Amino acid sequence: MNLDDKFKQGEQATDKLEQQAEKELINAYKASLKDIRVELSTAYEKYAIAGVLTMAEMMKYGRLVKLEKAIADVVKAVTFTEAKITKKAIRDIFSESYYRTAFALETDAEVALGFTVINPKAVEAAILSPLDRISWPERVKDNAQVMVKQIREEITRGIIQGNSYDKTAKAVTERVNVGASKALRIVQTETHRAVSQGTQASFEQAAAKGLIFKRVWVSTLDGRTRDSHRSLDGQKVDIDQPFTIRGYTAMYPGGFGIASEDINCRCTVRAEIEGMEPTLRRARDEKTGKNKVIKNTTYQEWYNNTVK
Repeated sequence: MNLDDKFKQGEQATDKLEQQAEKELINAYKASLKDIRVELSTAYEKYAIAGVLTMAEMMKYGRLVKLEKAIADVVKAVTFTEAKITKKAIRDIFSESYYRTAFALETDAEVALGFTVINPKAVEAAILSPLDRISWPERVKDNAQVMVKQIREEITRGIIQGNSYDKTAKAVTERVNVGASKALRIVQTETHRAVSQGTQASFEQAAAKGLIFKRVWVSTLDGRTRDSHRSLDGQKVDIDQPFTIRGYTAMYPGGFGIASEDINCRCTVRAEIEGMEPTLRRARDEKTGKNKVIKNTTYQEWYNNTVK
């Protein structure tokens, strides 16, 4: 397996974690939509006259206010779940990306580069992007507030227009789906950033130990790839130099700090090893006299011997 293959293998591993987080988020929103529809259905069953709700009936005893609060509580709960899913995914993916990159570099160079258990502070620092003008927890909160407002508007509109449960529920479902799509975009953007940051942290560790290499931007190159990112494909830079395009700079994909360049980005960075500093020597086992880092080792074997 060559270096590129090892990077591809690592990308597949982080992709799997990203997909798992997305699936959990989708399921959470499906459950919340079901709860919201139950609240709405209950209101229709109890208070509808000839199949429609009236404002007069819903204003009695604070019924409309109670319905809106119950729905707001459901949205609040799914927002809390969303934040937990996103935070855990960022932690897991940052670590996976870090170790996978370390494995690729060490086994290809056949040199022990001093990788051990990742510093927990580095993982926690990756949760929030220093480049964001508005952090992802704030965006999650804003999305929830908009969703509650729009659901409330649809219910009020349904009451005023005398709509059936089915028609009102359909309108509410559409609003929840829009909110779910925005939530999914947030987790996709943040987990992609975590991949890039984990890779960069691993690169910096290897460079500090004397490994000489170039970082190479790799674009997906399909119909959804931005034109600017197509142009970035294959661009090579040193470890401390940013990638540049159209006057913008980024140390890694998802790191421009500009929504138009970062959202839905699927690019990655790989390495091209050029050599080693003269002071860097292959670590050998004193008993066997063999290299401690074996080129043909598997990732799991490397992880067990190096990290655990």
